Amino acid sequence: MSAQEFYDLTPVEFFIALEIVNKKEEQQVQTLMEAARFITLHIWNAAGRQMKRIENNPSKLFPFPWDKDTNRGKRKQSVEEIWATMKGIASMQNRYVNQQQKRKKREIKPDKTQGNE
Repeated sequence: MSAQEFYDLTPVEFFIALEIVNKKEEQQVQTLMEAARFITLHIWNAAGRQMKRIENNPSKLFPFPWDKDTNRGKRKQSVEEIWATMKGIASMQNRYVNQQQKRKKREIKPDKTQGNE
């Protein structure tokens, strides 16, 4: 596209062109990621008997957002569930901080055998 053609575009035409370019780039990235997942599947299966073998289904090993089956059965958390999770994490953090403070207090106890001289 020449500079003159670019400047002649209306905003609607510009955004349509932008969407087309964006979809093209997304498809290229998706193709590369699918290839990487395919290679990873074969490396995983060839790695040895210690790991669970995944038979010819790369989406089980590494699901992508564009895999239609990955979003089935999942639901969004409600606001109450999110708050409960955040409170749980905060209480765990408080317990950890409290334990650290108790340990520091035990380590810094003043020696009562020494007097003020």
